[in-house]
Amino acid sequence: SICAAMCALKRPDELHKYVCVKTVSTDFMGTGQMKRENIRWFPSLVEMGAYWMKNKLLIDSAEFKRCCDFYYGDATFEEAFARTGKHVCITVSASRATASSGSGGQRLLLNHISTPHVTLASAVTASCALPGL
Repeated sequence: SICAAMCALKRPDELHKYVCVKTVSTDFMGTGQMKRENIRWFPSLVEMGAYWMKNKLLIDSAEFKRCCDFYYGDATFEEAFARTGKHVCITVSASRATASSGSGGQRLLLNHISTPHVTLASAVTASCALPGL
């Protein structure tokens, strides 16, 4: 979903200039802002271990959402489609301890048709969520 949202939002020339580069995960857009504000997809293993010991979770969801917000801003599926014309879908699922239908968790397909006002950042955050981790 991280890559799908980027492809939805960026035109081909922008993908080559900003995304298909070595520094896409450490200095997106080449401004140095990520380092200054400590924005990153995942903390170091030591930090993850410490966070696990304290919270029984690997990653702080608020920090992951902050990173998604940095990369995608407040762009919605509808806005991304209007900008690039790309049909992109992101799947999210909700786990349930006891599913009433017996089929497990509910699955949603997010895109510019079914969920035009959902932001790409929130879709990526939800798609990457792993309950208990």
